[in-house]
Amino acid sequence: MARTPRKSKPGPQARILAVLSERRVCLTLDELAAELGDMPRKKITASVCRLVTQRYVERADKGCYQATDAGAEAQRQGYRPGPQGPLTGNRKPVPNSLRQRVWKTMMMRGRFTIPDLMENACNGTEKSPGSNINHYVWALGRAGYVRELSTRAPGTAVESNGYKQFLLLKKTGMLAPVERRDGVFDPNTGEEIAFGGAA
Repeated sequence: MARTPRKSKPGPQARILAVLSERRVCLTLDELAAELGDMPRKKITASVCRLVTQRYVERADKGCYQATDAGAEAQRQGYRPGPQGPLTGNRKPVPNSLRQRVWKTMMMRGRFTIPDLMENACNGTEKSPGSNINHYVWALGRAGYVRELSTRAPGTAVESNGYKQFLLLKKTGMLAPVERRDGVFDPNTGEEIAFGGAA
């Protein structure tokens, strides 16, 4: 039975994400505590950890945190932690997020390298896009969506061994599969695919 969406006041995670999304700079826990005023330091630390797990916040430097593109988009859409609509257990992809643009590039190219994805999907506003894209390709590989090819694409440096090439095996639709702890959820098919292979 579907649950009625909640109309709750912003909790600790939502308040922290609001501050980081508005400032769009790296803030330490002390700076967050100063911004939030009445929130206990222990609650700030736990909430930031949860936001990092959700990939809405990233550690840009030692002890310093900032909102990701996905986090800023979630904030614009009225982020609240926990279920907001029918309890399907699956998160929807964030529109125009880096991973959505990466997936669109994969769909168009079919065969690609990490530099291909960075060139076509990045718009210059992302933090650590290479690490994000590498991890997403790795996750899609484990779920059977992507396979690493044996041949490499030519590199740009004279002594380069070239770039790893990947092939998209499953073109299920234009919505990017969402990485989860033990697999991916494909919003195009409604399926949950457990990690079971390697890219």
